[in-house]
Amino acid sequence: MHVMTRGRQRTATRLARAGTHRRTGAVVVGLALVAAACSTSTEAGTDAPAATFARSSGEGLALTEPIAQVSDLIGPWDEDAPWTIVGSVFDPESSATVAATWTSDDGRRWEAGRVPPSSRGRGESMAAAVPTDRGLLAVGKVGEGPDADAAVWLQEDGDWKLTRPEAMAGDHEQWAFAVARGEGGILVAGGESVWGEVRPRLWFSPDGESWTTVDGGPGGPLDATGEESVRDITAVGSGFVAVGSRTLDSEQDGVVWHSPDGESWEQVDAPTVAGDGRQELLTVTTAEGMVVAGGYSEHGDDGQGKPFVWRSHEGLEWGAGKGPLKVSDRRIGARDLAVRSLSVGDKGLVAAGGNDWQPQLWLSPDAGATWESLPDPVHGEMFQDGVAIRDAVGAQEVTVALGTEPSVLLLAGERWEDATGDTFPRGGEQPFATSVASGAKATVAAGGRYTAPTGDQRETYSGQVWRHVDGGWDAVDSEHLSGAHVLDVTAFEGGFAAVGIEDFGRADERKDVSANVEPDGIVWVSPDGETWARRGSKDTRIDEAWLAYLDDPSPEQAGAIVDVETSAPPQSVEPAGGEGTRSLGAVAPLGSGFLAVGTVYESGDADPIVIRSPDGREITGEEPVHTGPGIQQYNDVCVTPDNASIAVGSSGTNRAFDVIVATRSAEGAWASASEPSFEGPGSQQAYACAASEEGFIVVGFDDRSGGSDARIWTSEDGAEWTALESGLLGGTGDQ
Repeated sequence: MHVMTRGRQRTATRLARAGTHRRTGAVVVGLALVAAACSTSTEAGTDAPAATFARSSGEGLALTEPIAQVSDLIGPWDEDAPWTIVGSVFDPESSATVAATWTSDDGRRWEAGRVPPSSRGRGESMAAAVPTDRGLLAVGKVGEGPDADAAVWLQEDGDWKLTRPEAMAGDHEQWAFAVARGEGGILVAGGESVWGEVRPRLWFSPDGESWTTVDGGPGGPLDATGEESVRDITAVGSGFVAVGSRTLDSEQDGVVWHSPDGESWEQVDAPTVAGDGRQELLTVTTAEGMVVAGGYSEHGDDGQGKPFVWRSHEGLEWGAGKGPLKVSDRRIGARDLAVRSLSVGDKGLVAAGGNDWQPQLWLSPDAGATWESLPDPVHGEMFQDGVAIRDAVGAQEVTVALGTEPSVLLLAGERWEDATGDTFPRGGEQPFATSVASGAKATVAAGGRYTAPTGDQRETYSGQVWRHVDGGWDAVDSEHLSGAHVLDVTAFEGGFAAVGIEDFGRADERKDVSANVEPDGIVWVSPDGETWARRGSKDTRIDEAWLAYLDDPSPEQAGAIVDVETSAPPQSVEPAGGEGTRSLGAVAPLGSGFLAVGTVYESGDADPIVIRSPDGREITGEEPVHTGPGIQQYNDVCVTPDNASIAVGSSGTNRAFDVIVATRSAEGAWASASEPSFEGPGSQQAYACAASEEGFIVVGFDDRSGGSDARIWTSEDGAEWTALESGLLGGTGDQ
């Protein structure tokens, strides 16, 4: 059984977006295996087995420590009000989230508060809050999946009361993520998922107690084509402004909507937030009577969005975008740089964003007309792996920023401090699974354990394998798996083969010995799923040129040199190791050995890696057929019983990708396959493949129609391909 999980694909995608950096949120293991086969009689009288799935448990599989999610930061709104953060905490005992708040008098020392749930075991989470005359009003959701409803919490005398307005409930999943208060009342923005289509929702209240839906429903002003996204809202006098984007015919443009009263809405004619390339508005606020929106605009050759702001006096007529705003971090990254939050503070507007690898904050003293960079949060040993800043507020002579790790940063003077503290639980060592394989001697699950970073401690990954024994799962401890995480595992003739990526912090330990301090791709093998060894690696050795810098390069230095060398992590041989950040993301059995693919990221470009092992011991590289400027990556590999193979992935830039498929004959000759639907306007990507004696199947998506449509391609030989036509794969919204 070879499983291409969403967690493994997300790792590959984020690696490509980040260039030389990867950030992967830990995915808690929840393995579901076939527990029984139920017989159902057909009209022909034959029995068709139906798979029954049950949640598996075992040693080390479950998250054992609480983990916080921080969503919104509210600065002191009067002299007696505290700093407040709203969000939620996942409770492992009940397997549900609990709404939570954190308060501070100075932005440095925080006190946690849990909001008692209305029903134990049902998830409740706050997403945003706004001050009112009686206290804070927070919005979010109650429940999970189709049973989830948007919800409102009212704070009175420090206590929170949950309300579930009828207008925010229904037969489908609904949630709220933003709230704005103005002279005319309170507006809440959210969304709804109906049969796979996600569409915006708005609710309005004149007093915070009675609520109505105001956006007109499907086909209304905020859902005219089914491809709109509302990202944020703000109050302007007695009216409101909403911002977001629309993607049609592979063109993504920013969109602005206006309402004079919170109840009647229309789209604003704002050509300056659209145009060539991609534009998206992610945040909006009102400062000194000026409506200011932030987001990104992309119209360059590299496909990367750059941070921009747009201004309007009343939200109806918008000037040209200002930007790109300066980004002081010189590290190379491919993910969009954007303004992700705007807030009004004592010294002006504070903008936060950048990207996870290149966090950035800006200050404008004149309502968005001019901008200056605030100090870089990444300095010295602070946040070496970046930090995903999503909000920032300036008040009381300090600026507080909020990251999603969770992280709380404090700027008092010219340097950022980590003010997170122990009141924000981080989940400890969070287990995540990426792949499952069933072999002759065992069934194993592979992945790792993730520890969230603090200001001066890097995020860490440690590889982990679980073995299915006597109906349960036992964690397998192995020193060879440490300092990395496993992205895929497969059974082969010699047992099991696994591939993955070295932890960034672990690779950095070679800096005193070797120039190769960026992560390597790693190969492991095991005869039984219990005993693991690393293949294709060599011990790190001090470069002879380095010895010239010793004060006294005498024999007495030999012991110190040996100690440095022996303590440094080994490095993988080419092509799994070498210059750039290297990752192996997929592996499949081939003959008596296996075939693995991955990607090397260097200086904003990416090229595939192909590795072949004929016997599970020897590791050799093979030349990929897709190389060149931009991003070329292989996401998966699969092999037929007669040893014909394909590797699938994508090629392009952030603006547009095309599917790439490489075929390998049983004799080892590689070639590039083509098919008209592999290419075209917008992006086409292949995520995974499967092989049998009948040929190959590739799955992915195509967004040339505006939204993302699922795609399936089939081939008998890997060279000639057919795109499967089915209305079930497309339609309104994203599939």
